[in-house]
Amino acid sequence: MINDIFIKFRKAMQKIEINVIGKWIFYGILIGLVGGLGAWIFMLCLNFSRGVFTEGLLYNIVPQAAHLPGHFMPLIKAPGWWLVPLIPVIGGVVSGLLVYFGAPEAEGHGTDAVIHSFHHNRGHIRVRVPIIKTLASAAVIGTGGSAGREGPIAQIGAGFGSLLGKLLKVPVKDRRLMVLAGAAAGISAIFQAPLGGAIFTTEVLYRNHELETEALIPSVIASLTAYSLYTRLVGQERLFNIPPLRFERAEELLAYTVLGLLCVLAGIVYIKLFYGMRDRFFKPLPIPAWSKPALGGLLLGLLVLALPQVWGGGYQFIQQAMEHKLAISLMLLLVAGKIFATSFTISSGGSGGVFAPSLFIGAMLGGATGMLLADILPPKFVPDPTAMVIVGMGGFFAGVAKVPIASLIMVSEMTGDYGLLVPMMLVSAIAVLFTRHFSLYEKQALSTIDSPAHRGDFIIDLLAGLSLRDTKVMESRPISIRAVTPLAEMLKLMSGRKQNSVPVVDQENLVTSMIYFDDLREVLFEGNLDLNLVIAADVAKTDFPFITPHENLQQAITMFSQYGMDELPVLENEHGELRGLLTKHDVIYTYNQKMEALNLARTKTAKRGGYL
Repeated sequence: MINDIFIKFRKAMQKIEINVIGKWIFYGILIGLVGGLGAWIFMLCLNFSRGVFTEGLLYNIVPQAAHLPGHFMPLIKAPGWWLVPLIPVIGGVVSGLLVYFGAPEAEGHGTDAVIHSFHHNRGHIRVRVPIIKTLASAAVIGTGGSAGREGPIAQIGAGFGSLLGKLLKVPVKDRRLMVLAGAAAGISAIFQAPLGGAIFTTEVLYRNHELETEALIPSVIASLTAYSLYTRLVGQERLFNIPPLRFERAEELLAYTVLGLLCVLAGIVYIKLFYGMRDRFFKPLPIPAWSKPALGGLLLGLLVLALPQVWGGGYQFIQQAMEHKLAISLMLLLVAGKIFATSFTISSGGSGGVFAPSLFIGAMLGGATGMLLADILPPKFVPDPTAMVIVGMGGFFAGVAKVPIASLIMVSEMTGDYGLLVPMMLVSAIAVLFTRHFSLYEKQALSTIDSPAHRGDFIIDLLAGLSLRDTKVMESRPISIRAVTPLAEMLKLMSGRKQNSVPVVDQENLVTSMIYFDDLREVLFEGNLDLNLVIAADVAKTDFPFITPHENLQQAITMFSQYGMDELPVLENEHGELRGLLTKHDVIYTYNQKMEALNLARTKTAKRGGYL
């Protein structure tokens, strides 16, 4: 039934022949509607899981966990403390079974799966993935897993975008854009950050400051639609409540520079531990894959006994840091604790995102740095500690995820304040530049050149940027003959040469016609034919394709394909002077030479971390 509807719709679209703008407006709205609805369903599942396990089971077992003070206080002395580590184990078991037996690509933080689908899988995401990801992530996050909602909702939205592309049988390029638009719709809705979500999906694909610009308009339309629907369903509210903040004193940039450098150090440790825990601890374990998230949940639960603030996403503690309610010592402990908690949860194969934990780490680092510097520097050099928390959030995530633009926009939208853009730009730039060798998203391509999604585009662009003057064809000296030359003499001249066509010139050396060896076969194999009596004019073609020295190699490849030839004469104009004979080999050789030079340059750039 549904398939019949899409078939009719596709036929109607073909008849109407809507333009590109109209097409993406329609697709964007449709993807946005389902993305917003998917975000709402995901939040219902997450709230149910959280209500049962966190607000129900945990807070009933350990009431102190609901009202933690702003200083270090372990839960191990609380009644029923021994049940606390078992709650994340439940989420790990559920997630492990769902993912391992249902959709292995749904493990981990999800955003990498979307990136991989775009670059390497032609925009394909299995239909079951969004369903498995919804349930698995709700189980992990709802039972206290140190994970966020960004990865799951990105994969959920991207899954629908991929499904829509399959149903409508759109080209691969359009399906890839639908995947990104779906991811943007989900992120924009669930974080109520429409612009940041749209920018995030276009920026997160590449490690080397590039945007997938073609996806921007579809992502913006889908984001706005999803955001509008989601806020209509759940209401409009900011994730964080802060007073108005403004950057006014240039002296404060010193403190923000210090924060940026600390984000670099913490970010490198975070990424190395995150993937080191996965590759050197969880993967080698000789236990079933489905049980590893449960082990990660157990380790998290034991850590929670000592540092309960690392439970769940931790948004309430970010808010407390903004309100100056957390001690410096606690915030420093939480930086390290959250790094381990997130590694236990996600590196073990648990399902959840890395955005919320990254915000948490950056917030605690910013809050602690601001309070420490307030005791060291003169007042005019020290920003408001709340500002340091917010800038730490944006700068830290920008560094570890390589999304400087999206990060500062999303944090500004989530706090409802754009007054800190300048310091956040500074901290983000420092964090991105000095962590250039590291990224939380290991599936990111270095640049568009390195993405299989753009390999064909790149070849075309590269060839279009090379003219015939970049080849050696202008240096060649092909053999040409006069119209009265006998074929016997021509064959002697051509003996031992690889030239497959012969230009025929007049007394002024202007090309008047062409002889192609393919056309000579019938003549050459005729019996009792005197080749001294047949002259070039008898077999030459006066209507022939040619190329000028000013045209590019992309045009040359097109002509080779169009005329089914391997050689083209290079003339200044029709019946002009012969400048050379271009072959497919010349084009391929020039292309390979250019590619070698680019690869050498990219290798040098990569050794510097991907930034020029």
